[in-house]
Amino acid sequence: MIYITIIAPYAEVKPTIEEILREYSAPEPVSGTVLVKTSTQLEDASISGDVVISRGYTADLLQQYPQLLSVPMQITGYDVIKAVHKACEKYHPQKVALIGTAAMLYSSESLDGVLPVKICPYAAPTIKELPEAFSKAVEDGCDCFVGGLGLIRFLEGKYPAVLVEIGRSAILNSLDEAVRLVRSTRIQVERYERYRTILNYSKDGVISLNDQGRVVSASQSAERALQLRGRSVIGRHYRDALPFGEKPLTEIYAKGYRIENEICTIEGKLFSVDYIPILHQRKTSGAVVLLRSVDRLQSEESLIRKKMPGRLQRAKYHFQDLIYQSKVFASTVEIAKTYAATDSPVLITGESGTGKELMAQSIHNASQRKEGPFVAINCAALTESLLESELFGYSDGAFTGALKGGKEGLFEAAHGGTIFLDEIGEIPVSFQSKLLRVLQEGEVRRIGVNKVVSIDVRVIAATNQDLHAQVRKGLFRRDLLFRLNVLNLYIPPLRERREDIMPLFEAYLREFGERYHKNISLTTAEAKHLLETYPWEGNARELRNIAERLCVLNNQQQIGELLVRQALYEQMPVPAVPEVEIRDWRFEAEDEEQLIQMLLARYNGNKTRVAEYLGIDRTTLWRKIKKYKMNI
Repeated sequence: MIYITIIAPYAEVKPTIEEILREYSAPEPVSGTVLVKTSTQLEDASISGDVVISRGYTADLLQQYPQLLSVPMQITGYDVIKAVHKACEKYHPQKVALIGTAAMLYSSESLDGVLPVKICPYAAPTIKELPEAFSKAVEDGCDCFVGGLGLIRFLEGKYPAVLVEIGRSAILNSLDEAVRLVRSTRIQVERYERYRTILNYSKDGVISLNDQGRVVSASQSAERALQLRGRSVIGRHYRDALPFGEKPLTEIYAKGYRIENEICTIEGKLFSVDYIPILHQRKTSGAVVLLRSVDRLQSEESLIRKKMPGRLQRAKYHFQDLIYQSKVFASTVEIAKTYAATDSPVLITGESGTGKELMAQSIHNASQRKEGPFVAINCAALTESLLESELFGYSDGAFTGALKGGKEGLFEAAHGGTIFLDEIGEIPVSFQSKLLRVLQEGEVRRIGVNKVVSIDVRVIAATNQDLHAQVRKGLFRRDLLFRLNVLNLYIPPLRERREDIMPLFEAYLREFGERYHKNISLTTAEAKHLLETYPWEGNARELRNIAERLCVLNNQQQIGELLVRQALYEQMPVPAVPEVEIRDWRFEAEDEEQLIQMLLARYNGNKTRVAEYLGIDRTTLWRKIKKYKMNI
């Protein structure tokens, strides 16, 4: 919609203008308002609209207000002819004076000889100059006067005078020009705003130079980089405004080639700078300078790496990738396939190294969410504050060290897919209530903002702990356990499915054989017996490590008993009944805390041996010792 205000000098013409407005057709809707005002009455008038149409002295007066789009209503030669013809019929003059603005006089230039009376033009650009123009016309013998409303009111009826009225053609032409001007202005404003937005919201500082090497524009980022503090570089030559770029810019203006990735120091900070020529007909007609903070580039590179899909762990394992022959594990897989067909939370339990994440990925890839992301996080690896920021995200400036622009949390990243919370039993009790709320409400709120974001995420959690025992000790919330433990999947340890040991071992040998370019395809019966009777407290993870160790140590096609014994026991005497001893330790302990205490006593406080026994690293063991407040 285009809103037009038309200022009419006299009331008689208002109905004609309103009629023309009602019938007027344009490329877009037009709404018009007609005000009857003279130039002397404008001061108290309230003028609005996209454009103002006026004539004569009013039009000239509006030129003083650049904030208004103004279109003068041009007097046509036909309008002047009508006025002079009327004067001839009414007063029978010998000589007619046409007094008015330059636009009115211009329209009468071609009328000489057309009418049976002499027409003499006299310029009066403003009302103040009317008396002088009138006096000159009288001296020249003019006996009748033709002009605008200002002239008519000046003469006050004392002399023969005729008003040059506004014709329909002048009104239509003015409307066409007003619509064209508004549409053209809107396009220019849109282009300017787009250009300004691109400049100001670009993280790169952008400086544009003309053909004389003077700055014609600079983005806000560039001004911040140059630390202008209210000063302007606009209009200044690059030698003065951009001393760091004097040499490359001089070369660009002389030779016309671009210079990229120049490192320079500006106000004590490192920047990467590109100097790009603007070429016209193979000549340099200007240049663009791009400034990029090296600190920001390094920060963004780190952020991009963190946001790469690899970090969010697209699930790559499927049920067909699982290697097993035992009935007990086959039953576990069938249960997991059943769970995959639902969208309910799953709690996977089992000892460390049994393949809980592989099972979680397989469930995801067999579910309706398989095209969505699979986001995994080890809850034991982070402190409470880091866990909250990783899972929920944060806003810009939420805390010291927060990334500029904030960060998306893993729950948001997993939207439409699955989030895998490994070692869920390790999260602090104080954080569990926050996690429970997210799981119950299906909404997450970033740190530092009040806005909540709805999420559609399936949760699969895993633990090697007895969470029911943790609940009794007050270390895990009962309501959170109920929320997570909708579907329970227990993965049996390797010692309870010994039929799977050799298939897994052989698969690992093939994997590492390809990596180390070795062909190891045979295992002696004695070596197999050692592998099948070993306790494997680290489960499949430990078996994989042993396979890699044997592949590295062995240079023959076959693996024998001695090599296996050395790999398993590191040339230490083999316990007579190692499996019984291991089983006794595990069954004698009522829970994890007691087991760790018994093992520390058994190995004289050697944490490395205890960690190896449990199949965990020393850092995780230290965290558990701290968690149970053990005095060692």
